[in-house]
Amino acid sequence: MQKAYSDFYDDLINSDFEDYSVEEKRCALNNDMRFWNKWMAERQKISKQLSLPFKRIYDNCTNNLKRRKLIQLKNQYCEHMAGLPQSTADVLLQQDCSDKELFNYDYQTRYDALLIK
Repeated sequence: MQKAYSDFYDDLINSDFEDYSVEEKRCALNNDMRFWNKWMAERQKISKQLSLPFKRIYDNCTNNLKRRKLIQLKNQYCEHMAGLPQSTADVLLQQDCSDKELFNYDYQTRYDALLIK
């Protein structure tokens, strides 16, 4: 998760998305990371207090949250942008992608390859 945040952070800070200053982008992403980590720490505390089978169900939900967050980071939050061109939508990871595809996914490489076509 931290590697995905780091990659996304570098891409966002160096992007030419000029509606926001570098400092605004940095602050927004730092807040997102801080709140995400705080939320996951709280979920871990709760998990430790649960007994089976509730613990297993709760942990599975936490893992699903982490998976969805990882997909958002790897997609560089593009799925939240309205009016995406179809070509960009073709590059995005789907929610039901395989773990292998998710962990080896590189948005920029895949997007650059699409532009070359």
